[in-house]
Amino acid sequence: MGSEAPWISIMLRHRDQLNLTGEQVATLEQMRSGFEQQVAPTQEDLRKAENEIARLLQENTVDLARVRAKIEEAGKLRAEFRYLRIETLEKGKAVLTAEQRDKLNNLTSSSHGRFQRPQGETS
Repeated sequence: MGSEAPWISIMLRHRDQLNLTGEQVATLEQMRSGFEQQVAPTQEDLRKAENEIARLLQENTVDLARVRAKIEEAGKLRAEFRYLRIETLEKGKAVLTAEQRDKLNNLTSSSHGRFQRPQGETS
């Protein structure tokens, strides 16, 4: 699993195997919820930028400068989203003890495809 895998969701899904405490579960759930709320505006802005790019490309004469600017804007939004996701995942991993992290690594390395993120699932 890569460093950007949906670790928090995996942790929560395997709370019993990881022996998560109630406090750890609550903290991880708060992190996941907070992340979703935090990135919602970024995702909306990215959607708008992509729609604007599509609109600009449908014009008879494409204004390449405007297209470039929108592509750069979309790139910055993607970078921000990715950073926030990684930041949340790292904070989530920090909630676990060293033993729990080892268990998580063993669970994920021995189960290959079982930990694919369902569509629409976030961190």
